[in-house]
Amino acid sequence: MNRSRRALFGATAALLLSATAVTVLAPAAQAAPITHPPLVAWANTDSARPDTPAPSPTGDAVVGTVAGRTARAYFTYDLSAYRTQVVHEAQLFTSERSVQDCQRVAPIEIWRTKPVADTTTWQQAPKELELVAQGNLGTAICPAPVVTFDVLPQIQAALGRHDKTITFEVRVAAAAESDPGLGRTVRQLSLDLTANHPPTVSGLKVLNPDRPCGTLAKHATAGGNSTRVTATATDADGTPPTPQIWFAVWPVDHPEQRTESTSVALHLSGYPDGTVVAWAAQARDLDDAGPWSRTCYLTVDNTAPATAPVVSSPKYNVATYPGTGGPGDAGDFVFDAAGDRDVVGFVYRTGNLGATTYVDAGHPGGRARVSLTPTSAGSAELQVSAVDLAQNRGPFQSYRYYVRATAPAVKVDVAGVGLTSHVTLKSPVAEVTSFGYALDAGTETVVPAVDATATGDVVFPDKGWHTIKANGYVHQKLVGTYTETILVSDAPVIASEQFGPSTGAVAGEPGSFTFTPRTTNVVSYQYDFGDGVQQSIDAAADGTAKLDWTPQAGDYTLTVSSVSADGTVSDPSTRSFWVIDTRPTVWFTGASASDNGGAGQPVTIWMSSELPGAEGFVYSFDGGPERTVDGSYISAEVVPDRVGPILLTVRARLADGTLTPETTVTVTVTDAPFVSVTGPDGGAPKVGQEATVTFRPAVPGVVAYRYPSKTEWADIEIPAGPDGSATFTYVPEYSGYDNFSVTSVTADGTLSENRWYEFNVE
Repeated sequence: MNRSRRALFGATAALLLSATAVTVLAPAAQAAPITHPPLVAWANTDSARPDTPAPSPTGDAVVGTVAGRTARAYFTYDLSAYRTQVVHEAQLFTSERSVQDCQRVAPIEIWRTKPVADTTTWQQAPKELELVAQGNLGTAICPAPVVTFDVLPQIQAALGRHDKTITFEVRVAAAAESDPGLGRTVRQLSLDLTANHPPTVSGLKVLNPDRPCGTLAKHATAGGNSTRVTATATDADGTPPTPQIWFAVWPVDHPEQRTESTSVALHLSGYPDGTVVAWAAQARDLDDAGPWSRTCYLTVDNTAPATAPVVSSPKYNVATYPGTGGPGDAGDFVFDAAGDRDVVGFVYRTGNLGATTYVDAGHPGGRARVSLTPTSAGSAELQVSAVDLAQNRGPFQSYRYYVRATAPAVKVDVAGVGLTSHVTLKSPVAEVTSFGYALDAGTETVVPAVDATATGDVVFPDKGWHTIKANGYVHQKLVGTYTETILVSDAPVIASEQFGPSTGAVAGEPGSFTFTPRTTNVVSYQYDFGDGVQQSIDAAADGTAKLDWTPQAGDYTLTVSSVSADGTVSDPSTRSFWVIDTRPTVWFTGASASDNGGAGQPVTIWMSSELPGAEGFVYSFDGGPERTVDGSYISAEVVPDRVGPILLTVRARLADGTLTPETTVTVTVTDAPFVSVTGPDGGAPKVGQEATVTFRPAVPGVVAYRYPSKTEWADIEIPAGPDGSATFTYVPEYSGYDNFSVTSVTADGTLSENRWYEFNVE
């Protein structure tokens, strides 16, 4: 099937209907491809040379009388490629090259004739068999650019007769053929077909398990709603979309009950046992439906086996601890139909979930043997169901067993890539005599066991994920297996006694790092301390490097990569740590407007030091006397007597009495005014009762206060009294939280920081 179309069909049809009297058939909206049967022969017979053959001449065809000579044209096309196709459209195309008199209307005829031969002449012309089309050319558009004739019935009839060719004649009607004003030349006729190969089906069978299509005398048995069938569609056109397959199903004795659908499920549960059901398949593309397949048959059996299978195992025959066998130790399991000849096979699964596996019973009522290998120790379950010829399944029979813990433990000391790593193997089985281990499913290395333990070496060829499969043996008998998955990296090892997550390194005290390679031929290392500045250090002959470093205080992440002789840069390693500042850490609260700070309000200062031996602090506020507090993490209070920036200096005191370098911070005390709101009884304000609001200055020279109105989108400014304060009343309307946002104004117009004061209304 092919979805291509040619725009010429629709475009020229309208043109010809208005330009000529020739009847043109507009094409239907088919999806089949447009093809052109080969022109195998043509002749242009000439009354002036009645006995002279002129097979397949070059150039255009003369039709009617031109220059005193009357001519007809015959065209033979090869249809052999279309014997297996369905033709949806067929049109002859041509165009006029010259016309004797465009003011005259010429009656044109298309005939189907006998084929053109090498001996075709005017006197021995192909016999006319049927008149195909008639029409008039001239006057409207002259010469006519496109002329079409519908010949679909003739093409379909020829294919129905199995004709290999078809021949068409174009001529001026006999009564006007000798009129010199009606002659014309036309291009050689082209035959255009829209045709499609109907898709076919093959490979019909019943699924799970596969069973053949069958015959009425010999066929499969099936049942239930899970029976599925399949077929393969083939489209000789080879273009998408893939044909759709339809299935027909009906009882053999009731063909009138036939149903057709695209469902692959036969839904046999609705038929009584013993019913012979027929089914067939058909492929359909967007144009045509192919032939129905041969009929397949099956007999319905919806009754599952009644006998539960008997399950046993020579090795795994204990359901309690400590069990038998072990991980990796394969064991046989036998399924027995107990003589029920309705049973032809079994399905089984491990546990009560997951996919099932089918195994044949050998003969009706027979037995099956499967080998299963446990992957872990502990309680295990095998579920088995009997299956009949129709693939009906009986209930699952549960078989429980206990797998002994025999898997060896694997510990790998990974040295890196291309370096020797060490493997330690231990078995819970005291009698184990040897171990075998293999890297990435490679050759097994066997090492002797001593006290159920062994060691060995392995070299990882590259970084990434690798597996080591370990087996434990008692003499030649496998008693347990385990596979360890290992991530191998070539990132170097970073070591340091001074600089680590909990080493307590101090700023200014020197230390060092040692870089150890985890790959071969390392000549140097690239490193940086998280500042983006990459540095390099050469490696010693053994591939290691020692980096001496004196730190400043702060948090660090050291990133290191090794560089091999060929320029390969390894994966990075990182080491994060912090370096203790010799100066104490200092911060404070209570100085800002949001902390209700201000001149005369206490400020809490916090002091801490991680230095070893730090026992206390010495501090001075605003140049005042030094004060001492004990502890390595402690707070103290200071009371500023003015607003603005004030210096605070702090030093830590060590156990030997020495003082550390000082830390100086600036405590900025807010100049925002103070706010208080009281109710009529001096307590909290209450809903509907007059409350008193007081603004007090934090700086001298305050002449007014500004705050947002609670009823309008505007600020309210109230004057300050001689002492710089202002008082007014308001009546709260709602309970809950309320607030005032206040700024003070001095005489020179300076605005203070804003104070946001929240309070609760009862």
